[in-house]
Amino acid sequence: MHRLSLRELGPAGALGLEKDGEALTLGVSGRLVMNDVAVMLDAAVDGIGIANLISSYTERHVADGRLVQLLADWTTPLPDLTLYYPDRKRVPPKLRALIDFLRVANEPATTPMPPGVLLQGSRGAGL
Repeated sequence: MHRLSLRELGPAGALGLEKDGEALTLGVSGRLVMNDVAVMLDAAVDGIGIANLISSYTERHVADGRLVQLLADWTTPLPDLTLYYPDRKRVPPKLRALIDFLRVANEPATTPMPPGVLLQGSRGAGL
């Protein structure tokens, strides 16, 4: 059991997981909360705790044995994209182009994004 988890911004004390359409929320009691992916990745590789990161950031570390994937059958859901802007009636053309681009980019892809994965350093945190 780890007493330290490294987490990105999200609901305090909770980690959402999905597997085959089933949703699960786990309580997380980590003492260290991070919102910098590079620092979180380095901390996990150094064995400081468990990190929840997108697999594309971690593949080479898992492949070379520096990270171990936990709960491999489960993934963390990715949040929906949200954009806030002040006035829906008078949207500048450049902002309208960005909004239209993001709407198209956020449509369901034919190839899914890599899921989030839960990882720890191969040395373990030993906490």
